[in-house]
Amino acid sequence: MDEFPGKQCVPSRKTGRSSIIASRGGYTFAELMLALSVIFALCRITVPLLTVLTRLRNASRTYYQDEIGIYQLQLELAMYDVQEVNYDSILYYKNNDVFTLHIVNDKLLSQPGSEDFIHGISEAVFEVEDMIIYLSFQREDCWHRYPIGFYAE
Repeated sequence: MDEFPGKQCVPSRKTGRSSIIASRGGYTFAELMLALSVIFALCRITVPLLTVLTRLRNASRTYYQDEIGIYQLQLELAMYDVQEVNYDSILYYKNNDVFTLHIVNDKLLSQPGSEDFIHGISEAVFEVEDMIIYLSFQREDCWHRYPIGFYAE
């Protein structure tokens, strides 16, 4: 009854025949290749996903706050008439009142009032290049630069 010397035959429940599959102790090359291809496919999906998630996790919260503040500042300057751009401030007219955009206590504020656009900055510089107003600001020893509006001198 032992068809394969050195191997133990196990009878199958359905057919009653002997089989060496359950007792062979290994996998065929095709089975190993199938398992490796599934693992490889999962890696190709998860590695880019983990890269994106790591980048999002490591991005500082101030990055998103800055993007929102810059957008609001761009809208503010687009809606009203920019009168003067200085190194440390911008003067603009809003509803027949003169407003000043400058740093007060580590915040970029529009005054009168207290409209806060960006906070946690140590220095801000306004520059005009080719009729575009740029805001450069420093936070945690890193400089950031954004276009914020148009200015025709």
